[in-house]
Amino acid sequence: MLRYFQTAALLLCLTAIGCLSPNEALQKKDPDTVVKFASRKLDGKRPKTAWAKALETAFAQANEKDLLRIEELKLLGTLAAWEQIHGIHEGMERRHQRVEPLLPLVSEDGYRPDIRLLPVADMLAESRREVIELSLPVIEELLRNAHGGQRLQARAAYDRIAVLRKKYRWSDVQTDELQDEARALGTVYILLDYDNFAGFGGMQLVQNFDYHSSFGGGFWQSIDTRRSPGVRYDFEVDVDLLSASVSPTFIDSDKTTYTQEVETSRKAIKDTCGVVVGYDITYAKATATIERVSVRKEASLAATVQVYDAVTGEPIRCDRIWSDDKFSEDYCTYTGDASVAAANGCSSKGSAAIPSDWQMLDNCASDFRFSFDCLLRNVDLEE
Repeated sequence: MLRYFQTAALLLCLTAIGCLSPNEALQKKDPDTVVKFASRKLDGKRPKTAWAKALETAFAQANEKDLLRIEELKLLGTLAAWEQIHGIHEGMERRHQRVEPLLPLVSEDGYRPDIRLLPVADMLAESRREVIELSLPVIEELLRNAHGGQRLQARAAYDRIAVLRKKYRWSDVQTDELQDEARALGTVYILLDYDNFAGFGGMQLVQNFDYHSSFGGGFWQSIDTRRSPGVRYDFEVDVDLLSASVSPTFIDSDKTTYTQEVETSRKAIKDTCGVVVGYDITYAKATATIERVSVRKEASLAATVQVYDAVTGEPIRCDRIWSDDKFSEDYCTYTGDASVAAANGCSSKGSAAIPSDWQMLDNCASDFRFSFDCLLRNVDLEE
């Protein structure tokens, strides 16, 4: 939505410029806006000289403004300053990309504007290099803090490296090593244990957990269902199943007998010329008995989830999770005359595909697992 309004605002601005002469546009609009519009006006076979001169002036003014700002920022020499410089370089790159395809530019009366392109690729490479070099001490300090116990600092280091990789194209052996180190230091290790207190229904939940042995959790979580040697766990999560049940299959039915006259024969009546003028129809009474059936069945699981500090054994939180699965289906069947049954809303003989107890419990277990995964994502560090 924001992008739409930005585009609309630009179109309105360019439309306003279109109502101005090139000189008026240069006086009333910022140079970059004039470059955008002039480059469009000149993208033709016979560009007008006035707009060629406007592009020449605006392009030079925009570059000069950016170069002056870059020199001011370079004097600061800070990481934040070089990040701003890189942003300016990206803007200059976009400006050059609008103008370069038009070159060499010759107007309708032979005027050749003096448009001097800058080595933007080299400038971008410089600002990328400076940002990366100035970021390294920051990343190293964050990792030192993480080794000292401030593990959220590792996540900050990881995020900073991710930005450097994506925006500043940092990619070498050191990149991978530092990011792997940050990921390991910022990860929490969780040991999951679940107990069955609900007979065969609870075993269905356990089997569902075993079948889907890899838990989602969060990006910064490593979850084991069995204790791994050498791993120092941060949290222990106990799932205690309180109940697992399936209701009987409830079937309600109602039978109704319908009687009505139905056509049994039809004989055409013709005039002396052999043209059909009517029919002699014979009716007879017919009946149909319709049975309307409603089938219902439910299953449910309930458990408590307790989270402990794995080092101190202190309880941190306790939650209860419920999940259920409900089956319902209505159908009808009939005996007797099919036309009478159809006239009274039962055109075919149906039946219900009633799920088994195990199938319904497995559905509950899958739903339970989703809620449990959401809960696990909230088991995290607090510093």
